[in-house]
Amino acid sequence: MARWRALPAGIDPAVAALVAHLRKAKDFSGLSIKQLASATGYSTSSWERYLSGRALPPPLPCGPWRRWWAPIRCGSSRSWTRR
Repeated sequence: MARWRALPAGIDPAVAALVAHLRKAKDFSGLSIKQLASATGYSTSSWERYLSGRALPPPLPCGPWRRWWAPIRCGSSRSWTRR
């Protein structure tokens, strides 16, 4: 499993929870960030920002995410936004 850097100080707890979940899913998938980017259509730099807590991912579409992360339920009414 990857060794992750600590999240930035003062990060919102909900964002920290999302980042922790993304990190666990990425580790579980066994994919590199480059492979993850290819599988989902998001760039490697975007994934680096999502996994470091510097940016939030866009609302989750059903297609590309489903291939690598089974726990995501498509059509969920819950989305992550900045407050």
